[in-house]
Amino acid sequence: MERIHSLRDRMGQLPGLLSVLILLMLPLEGAHAGWPSQFGGSGPQYVFDVEMDSKGNSIVLGTFSDQIRFSDSEAYTADSSSNLFIAKYSSQGEFIWAQTVITAAGITPGSLEIDAADEVYISAGLNSQGSATIAGVTIPAGDSVIAKINAAGSWSWARSYGWTSVELSVPKDGNGLYVASTDADFTMVLYLLRMSKSSGEEVWRTDLDMTFSSSPVFLGANKIIAEPRTDRSSDLFLHVDGTGGIDSVCGQTAATGYNLVIKVQEVVTENNGATNYSWNCQWVWGGPDVPTVRGDIASDGTDVYFARKRITKISGATGTTVWDRGFDSADFSSIYYSYYGDDGVALESDDVGNIYY
Repeated sequence: MERIHSLRDRMGQLPGLLSVLILLMLPLEGAHAGWPSQFGGSGPQYVFDVEMDSKGNSIVLGTFSDQIRFSDSEAYTADSSSNLFIAKYSSQGEFIWAQTVITAAGITPGSLEIDAADEVYISAGLNSQGSATIAGVTIPAGDSVIAKINAAGSWSWARSYGWTSVELSVPKDGNGLYVASTDADFTMVLYLLRMSKSSGEEVWRTDLDMTFSSSPVFLGANKIIAEPRTDRSSDLFLHVDGTGGIDSVCGQTAATGYNLVIKVQEVVTENNGATNYSWNCQWVWGGPDVPTVRGDIASDGTDVYFARKRITKISGATGTTVWDRGFDSADFSSIYYSYYGDDGVALESDDVGNIYY
């Protein structure tokens, strides 16, 4: 196994001086931990995501209050109950660098992505209690931020958006940074855009046409996965969190309006030396048995998988169900983590076709 894509979402509160354990990601045969590395402080810390770069280094995204210290680094002091940190550790567990965002605002992390050059991309949202300055850019209170940190640990750029639920994806060996988000006022707009990784400038942006019932409940974009289709374009799989009321997306029926999976194909063409971008919705998936609470998706590069309390394989080509498995099935080779909580699940894939729930 070459990699597990990420450990998504909150892994738990770590009060006081309790340690965070970052495990070297080894093949699961034998399931041996590589090393522990400790960091902490006087207040609670939350780890939201862990990613591995091409050299086996681990990058951690999380929040802290009061103070936090990484190895023998200086102590960072928060201005609110939830300030942001990004830390990098070597494949041997040695501290390399950390970045923090200190602000009176509470910050909610969104995504953590790493590209083939080991550069780091994050998204996060600020509440109304304060602004923040990242890479020299002022992020207003209540806005979301998308930012880049280079492999050496310095901020490269930051962009502010008046959106919520901002999710990122960098395709393996791909050229773009793809974003899915929703309007901060929950006005039922689903945005999709591609950004330049080098500058953070928008390459293209669209919003997906959606229709709703009389009383829609639309929670937003939960995840986007970009898979390279050519060396210049990608297939995008989106998971839209909803508790009913979404009737259609891109003119296609949205089944019950719950936890939809959408495929959007990006097309890049040349015309008289100019590069043109277009996109189209390939399919929308949502079965009648999909629960009304959050799920997750993963991709093996061709097909996509949806999980809540069951796992469904969806054909990447047609958007139809290939198989559906519950946990009473003998088709699971092993279960490493049996319960995640009523508020969501985490689903990940590796490069050899294994799925982890």
